[in-house]
Amino acid sequence: DYGNVVQEIERATDGNILGLDVSLSRNEQKLSVSGFDIKHNNGFVKVYEVNELFYPDCLVPDPDKIGDGDCNDIEPYYTAVCAFDGGDCPDTQPHPLYPECLVVQSNAIGNGICSDILPYNS
Repeated sequence: DYGNVVQEIERATDGNILGLDVSLSRNEQKLSVSGFDIKHNNGFVKVYEVNELFYPDCLVPDPDKIGDGDCNDIEPYYTAVCAFDGGDCPDTQPHPLYPECLVVQSNAIGNGICSDILPYNS
């Protein structure tokens, strides 16, 4: 049961969609988008989990860096609550000399440069 906490209905078309409706559930956990696709002559409803679209528990100094296409492989950006920089970073790899050390840039370990940021200072 979704309540229309946020709702916007447009009657004009943009060439493809008629009657776009965006609704947030009462518990603010789900976002639904619905409308009519004129080009394909059918209606649609898509329901999304808000936590999968946004990162409400991700507290970082510069939120615009999350999901911007550049990998920020340091904390707090590279954490589970920030979806590992919004998916910008590749999977971590074990360092050849330290198999328990999982980092994005294994060449940053033992390179003679002191990195005082997690995970490279652990």
